[in-house]
Amino acid sequence: MAMLHVIVVQYVSLPIIIFVFSIIIGIQRLPLRLAWITPVLFSITYLLYSLLTLSLAQFVLAGVASFPDIVDFIAAILLSTIGMLIGTGAGKLCKKE
Repeated sequence: MAMLHVIVVQYVSLPIIIFVFSIIIGIQRLPLRLAWITPVLFSITYLLYSLLTLSLAQFVLAGVASFPDIVDFIAAILLSTIGMLIGTGAGKLCKKE
């Protein structure tokens, strides 16, 4: 059950949610000083989810802590940035029409 939770929630649902919310934020066209914070916050929340569920359970049950890699952090930032770029492009297209 835990492996199914990891696959469905952490590796499928959360990236989709991050991508969709980034598109929505991109459509809103935030000022640049606020927009750059969005991918970083999404990446931090993705890492915190991993730390506060699976790593914490592993630490409590086995006494061994496993921390997320930098690859997870960078992947969430890239996913959010791509979503924001798509949202910004879609927002500009809708504004022209």
